[in-house]
This record gives sequence, C-alpha cells and structure tokens, in this order.
Amino acid sequence: MIKKIFKNYLLLFFLSFLTLFFFSSCKKNFVRPPAIEDLGEVRYLIKPYTHVKEKMILVTFDKKRGWTAMSTRGTIDGCDLSYLDGEKGEPDLLYNPCKGVYYSADGRPYGNKIPRSLPYYRMHYSDGHLYANTAKEVPSSYRFYTKELKKQIPTLEKMNKVDGVGEFPRVPEVLKGKQKEGSGKMFTEDEYIEDF
Repeated sequence: MIKKIFKNYLLLFFLSFLTLFFFSSCKKNFVRPPAIEDLGEVRYLIKPYTHVKEKMILVTFDKKRGWTAMSTRGTIDGCDLSYLDGEKGEPDLLYNPCKGVYYSADGRPYGNKIPRSLPYYRMHYSDGHLYANTAKEVPSSYRFYTKELKKQIPTLEKMNKVDGVGEFPRVPEVLKGKQKEGSGKMFTEDEYIEDF
C-alpha cells in the first residue's frame, strides 16, 4: 500500500515537473487588458516625454506631429520596464529585468528575439484630458492631434510657465540604470505622473 502511494506521488511529481518545464519554455505573449486609460490633463502632457506611471504608458509629444501613447510593459510577461541611458554612442534602451531583454526607445525589439514590439495605442481627447484605448493598437507612426488642441498649445504653455511647470530633465537620475549593474526601476506605480 505504501509503495503504491509512493509510486503515485513520484509519478505525479514527475508529470508536474515535465509540465512546468514544457510550459516555462514556451514563449508567452502579454496583452494588456482592454481599457480606456486617462493619461491626464493635456497641459501636463505637452512635454517631449511624460511617463504616466499608474497606467504604465509613455506619452510623447511633438508640436508639429502630436502625441503617441506607448506601453511600458514587456510584451513577453508584462514586466515593468527600466530605462537605460545610452553610453558612448549606444542607443537609449528599455530593459525588461524579468526576462533580460531589450527594446529600443521607440519600442522595437533590440538585439534579441522578442515576439513583438511594444504596443502603441489609439488616443482621444475629452474634457481637457487625453485618453489611450488599450484595446486599439496602432502603428508606431500614429500621432494624435486635433485642430482644437493645436490652437490651445501656446495658451497651455503660458499657463505652465506661470504655474512653474517648465522643462524637466529627460530622465531623472534616480530612474537611470547602469549598464554594468542592470537597471534602475523606471516604471513603478508609486506616483501618477513622472516627467522626464
């Protein structure tokens, strides 16, 4: 009786090990759940780069072309990414510390076999806020702009100067990782908006 129980447990352990080994070697593909994410007031999103930490989305802005909203979660496992400042002619990178893989600053796989680029999301404007729809992925060339917003930009910039909302460093020192030491935590959910 004890031998039979032991054999069953041994068989169960062996099958569990095989299952774990087989599924852990499979490539995963993280997809963010569909949602309409409030990225914040437009006046705070008229800087070249704004990381909306709570939503894990990087918002970029160009006065001529408009906004983009790119996910800052790894496409393999959904891990929060870290920013690595390029050194000596090297490009700036986004690093997935969970898998040890890299993305270029515009979200493309860099030097490794990642199943896909970081997704960009369709955006819209309502009541002074910008929103990203995580259910609607768009090409990285997509830009969001409206005539109404384009007219408001100079006024919003003046408001920001009066209120002391000016230019910020591209990436705060505390968030930068060092190539040799790995990475600094860039994308956490501690604050709502972090500018860089």
